[in-house]
Formats: sequence, C-alpha cells, structure tokens
Amino acid sequence: MLVSTLLNRNVTVAGRRTSMKLEPDMWDALDEICLREQMTAHEVCTTISARHSGNNLTAAMRVFILAYFRASSTELGHHQAGHGQPDEPTPPVRLRSEAHRHLHMDAVAHR
Repeated sequence: MLVSTLLNRNVTVAGRRTSMKLEPDMWDALDEICLREQMTAHEVCTTISARHSGNNLTAAMRVFILAYFRASSTELGHHQAGHGQPDEPTPPVRLRSEAHRHLHMDAVAHR
C-alpha cells in the first residue's frame, strides 16, 4: 500500500478556512518564506490566491515557492541576501515581487 507523503494543513485565505496538501519540504520552504518576509502562512496564501488565476491554490503555492527561491538564486538575489559577504550584515530579503512576476508569467502561459 502506498502512503501519501503529503501533509494536510489548514490555512485561512481572505478570511475563509481551507486546506492544502503539500510535501513536507514545500511546507518547510513556505515557513522559511514567512520568516524572511515577516508574514504568516495565511497572509502569503491570501496574497497568492488573490494574484493567481485558476482555482488550484496548492499548485499556485508550489509555483510561488519555486519562483521565490529561483529569484533568490540569481546574482541580484544573492547580493540582496548577503551571500558571499561574511563581514557584512545580512539584509532582509524582499523578493516577493520577483516571485509574483514568475507566478503571473506561469498563469499567463497556462491560459
């Protein structure tokens, strides 16, 4: 028998409770984004829900998480995160707009 590795969690999106099933690594990544952006998971999910087209929030969250970390892996993202600069303080990372841009591009590509 195959056991699902997906974890189900409840989130509140725009004041409405819903659930999402994501892989444990995706939940960890979302938690890390929340810490970096100083937002709750509910706030991040609400933001993504408002900006994506379609009705699959779980898929939109996966795309957003991937886009967020892809944006942080660029040279600009590394510089903004302070990578490779051990003597300088690490500034807060604000990459939401770049990740949202990728989310929008993905939504447009699937129309």
